[in-house]
Amino acid sequence: MMNHFHFEMNQENEILLQFQIRNTNIDELILDYDRRRSGLITKNQFENLLASSGMHLTPAQHQNLQKKFVSPNGLIDIRKFSESVKSAMLTEISKDEVIPYL
Repeated sequence: MMNHFHFEMNQENEILLQFQIRNTNIDELILDYDRRRSGLITKNQFENLLASSGMHLTPAQHQNLQKKFVSPNGLIDIRKFSESVKSAMLTEISKDEVIPYL
């Protein structure tokens, strides 16, 4: 079971990283979907946001992402999603060693 969980986490981080690469300014993109600025959007809006970004996910991948970011009222916490996308990028950058110029 641990290996399956590890695979899901790696796959999730890869999706978040790909989203960040495709969308250099995630906060601007999110504003198009969160017009009330509540930090919450519907699951359909979330799927549309991903699709409009060129992210073509399987239904299972959509469900996994939605589970991670769903709020108690059933809406997607888009601020949490934004922070996770940014965190995935920082994690990926920190994995690479920086070689100082000589």
